[in-house]
Amino acid sequence: YFDQQTIEEYDKMYEGQIERVLDFYEYSINGTIQTDSGESINVSASPVSPSCLNYYGLKIKEGRFVSHDDVDKSLSTIVIDQKVANKYFGGDALGKKLEIKSQDGNVYSLTVVGVLEESAEDVMMGMSSESSHSSLYIPYTYGLDINQISLENFVFNYINYSIKDIEDEEQFKKETEEYFDAVFKGTG
Repeated sequence: YFDQQTIEEYDKMYEGQIERVLDFYEYSINGTIQTDSGESINVSASPVSPSCLNYYGLKIKEGRFVSHDDVDKSLSTIVIDQKVANKYFGGDALGKKLEIKSQDGNVYSLTVVGVLEESAEDVMMGMSSESSHSSLYIPYTYGLDINQISLENFVFNYINYSIKDIEDEEQFKKETEEYFDAVFKGTG
């Protein structure tokens, strides 16, 4: 398990060269949105970091993905898929408010900042525009805030990183293994 302090120390070692990929799917907003025609669309708004865009191979059709500013300020922004943009907004979604009614009855009002392209993988997995489910993305800090979870005491089971600018990958791998071996020495 990784605590926040250990991860932040590691992040500083490679500042500007790597970016932590954070996704807190277990703290997603799961619920529905209603179209003007009364149709319900099941959605899952996953709390993520900006680096998830490239890490998961997502493509933006319009607008942008979750930004560092969204995360730093815990903004109630959302990136939606093309299906939600078409069914809920008639294709014109940027800057508009989207309300998600969660399974526990709470209603979250989020500003649309981006629309994703539909990927071939979505179509293959049955998540196409004909599917009854949509995957959406919100800043991870907003997702943790509404679930009343603090990163200060959060324990990570795993960590993913996106490598941005590492010249010697073998040296990077060796240093990373040495760092975490030292962190976990004696933890058994």
